[in-house]
Amino acid sequence: MAIAVPLDAHNARLPLLLLFHVGNFVLALTAFVLVLTLVPLSVGLLPLCCVGIVVFRITAWAVEYLAIADIVLANLVTSENDEKLRVHPRIRSGREFPNHNNSDDKRSSSRAIAWLQFVTPQNLGAMLYFATLKFAAGVLSCVVACGAVGLPMALLGICGVPDVRPYGLKYDDHPVAFVFSAIGGTLLALVLLPVVATLSRKLTQFACAEGCDGEYLVTPTSSFV
Repeated sequence: MAIAVPLDAHNARLPLLLLFHVGNFVLALTAFVLVLTLVPLSVGLLPLCCVGIVVFRITAWAVEYLAIADIVLANLVTSENDEKLRVHPRIRSGREFPNHNNSDDKRSSSRAIAWLQFVTPQNLGAMLYFATLKFAAGVLSCVVACGAVGLPMALLGICGVPDVRPYGLKYDDHPVAFVFSAIGGTLLALVLLPVVATLSRKLTQFACAEGCDGEYLVTPTSSFV
């Protein structure tokens, strides 16, 4: 199945795609470092008076805001024919507490239980997504963005340096092959800009968006007596 490009020929804007890919790489790298740092740290701090629970809750909150940022980025490359993505409500963990007309003790108990039940399957899935698929998508964004912008600039600069041979190819030895290689690499990167953006948006839709393919993960909200 061919990948549909989210920005058609009439609406395609290179600066917007480049902005998306730069932001996508920064977000992916930030999320990758944060998740792979805080999750093991929370596990290691569990024996220390359960401090790890607090750290893990902070991680869950951070993942929530990372998901929101991911949705905002994905909507940058959403075409007019597609619906804007919205963050999955179950990723917003531990925000809403149940309301009861019972005694203050029961309300306090309910709030305490709700405070502990801050992680949902969607939130855990988002953590796994940011540690794996999102990082891979961010690396792809970095590659295509550098290929579209950095490759031509780098090759132009290298042409004046006689001792540098990019990929074993020197301009003075094979000028035609050098030029065609540079043009071909740049064109390939430009073609891949919207393709990688679409792929990244699909991953965001699956992992973080409401009404996505991952909707089967939704679990009923806990009720408290």
